[in-house]
Amino acid sequence: MFVNRHGKLSLPVARLKSDAAHNILPGPSVHKNGKAKPTINNQSQVISLVPPAQRTRWHCGICSKSLSSKRSYDEHMNIHNDARPFACDHCDYAAASQMTLRRHKLRSHTARRDWGYKCPYCDEAYMEPASYQQHVQSRHFGRSATFGCPYTQCTFQSKCFRHFREHLAKHNSYES
Repeated sequence: MFVNRHGKLSLPVARLKSDAAHNILPGPSVHKNGKAKPTINNQSQVISLVPPAQRTRWHCGICSKSLSSKRSYDEHMNIHNDARPFACDHCDYAAASQMTLRRHKLRSHTARRDWGYKCPYCDEAYMEPASYQQHVQSRHFGRSATFGCPYTQCTFQSKCFRHFREHLAKHNSYES
């Protein structure tokens, strides 16, 4: 992608008739007035020039999820297509995304004591900071944050924000 003269994202260079026709040449180039044109070397530089609200997002036609990159979109589509192209090199497990494979390797093939978030008060260890913080607050400081459903007819409560968020999503899907 690149930003055209109107400030909008345009098609990838490979899909244009020619690079020269659109003044997209590698290395520095010069304007008619003799001043150097800014050189853009990679996609992240292009994307950083575009305000977040105008950035192209990839939308899943199956579940309407919006993703920020083609790679994320492709990995997301693996879930819908039951494709698991990312294989574990320690066992027969295969995942739909690299992140899921990384999490599997950490949980299944790494000793718990080597996980990144170790409790200073006991032998517990966690992979994610939210789980670690919840453990320390509830087990060692007696604080138990409870997330209650805001719908008046529902009595759902959870100490886990992720479970609470998943519960709210169910309410939202019923209303649609």
